Amino acid sequence: NRNSTETRTITLDITNPVANLIAPTNGTTVSAATASFNATFSDNMQLANGTFYLWNSSALINTTSRGLSGTGGSINLTVTVPYEGTFLWNYFVSDNASNSVFNNTNFTYIYDITSPYVSVVYPQNVSYSVNVSELNYSTSSDAQKCWYSLNSGTTNITITCGNNASSLASTEGSNTWRVYANDTLNNVNSSSITFSKDTVVPAIQFVSPTATSGTTQSSASIIINVTASDTNLANVTIRLFNSTNGLVQTNLSTTSPFNITYSSLADGIYFFNATVLDTLNNRNDTETRNVTIDTVIPLISYTTGTLNDGVNITAKAIFVNVTITETNFGNITFRLYNKTGVANVTTYTIQQYFINWTGLSQMNYT
Repeated sequence: NRNSTETRTITLDITNPVANLIAPTNGTTVSAATASFNATFSDNMQLANGTFYLWNSSALINTTSRGLSGTGGSINLTVTVPYEGTFLWNYFVSDNASNSVFNNTNFTYIYDITSPYVSVVYPQNVSYSVNVSELNYSTSSDAQKCWYSLNSGTTNITITCGNNASSLASTEGSNTWRVYANDTLNNVNSSSITFSKDTVVPAIQFVSPTATSGTTQSSASIIINVTASDTNLANVTIRLFNSTNGLVQTNLSTTSPFNITYSSLADGIYFFNATVLDTLNNRNDTETRNVTIDTVIPLISYTTGTLNDGVNITAKAIFVNVTITETNFGNITFRLYNKTGVANVTTYTIQQYFINWTGLSQMNYT
């Protein structure tokens, strides 16, 4: 008598399956947090499962398994990375004989939504009294394309990242300049600066009732009236000097017009001028004028050759000679009257102190 067991089949499998990472390719940099991680697998006998692994710089942050069958297969797993950074990913594949293996290389996956750094260095947010002709900036090494605009993006000029812009023309008044930079993922950043340019010299002039230069006056006061104009007017200064150019007085005003009277001045010659400044120290000056103050009444008297009062003469001429005491001679006027009124008026603007009236008719004269 004989008996037999059933026949059993045993498969001997010592061959590891194969994992091939397909996408994203090694070193991929993206600006989207979600991606499909695709791999293909093969085995000489029978695949069992594949497991996705995702690491950050220091730890495992995701594992996800999917079943496999047959001698070939693939997994396409959609994963959202939790934050920006550099990640490593791989697949671990197993067969039915528990042979298991990773792909021989971890792939790098970079999630980047940070724009490159860019910052305007010059000009600064101040006012300039010169033409600003340069745009200087700094940017990070990941900047791949740079450009700038001087008119809020109406016109954009491309520039090599790291190279400053020169030979520019700023406009009078307010200017806003902006420089842009983006990276290979088109993450864009920009930096702008607003500054003012004022190269216009302020206007200034004397106006009435300011005395004309060279004037001699009997008043002991000098009136000075100045008008000035500028978009950024800072102040107007009036200065009064004496005959030796010594400063007698200086006065400042932050408004225009500026009118001032210098009173109780001693006799003599005085000089005055005015200066205007704007907030950027652009400066303009008036001419320097001079005024002579003379409050002393001239002295005049008859002298040699002049007839005495009340005399009778037979000649048809009257001679008059005078002496004058006056520092600032202006003119002298001789007047002759007869019984009917003014017979003659003669004025000299030169220092001639005598006159001889001839051809006179017989009558009384004064």
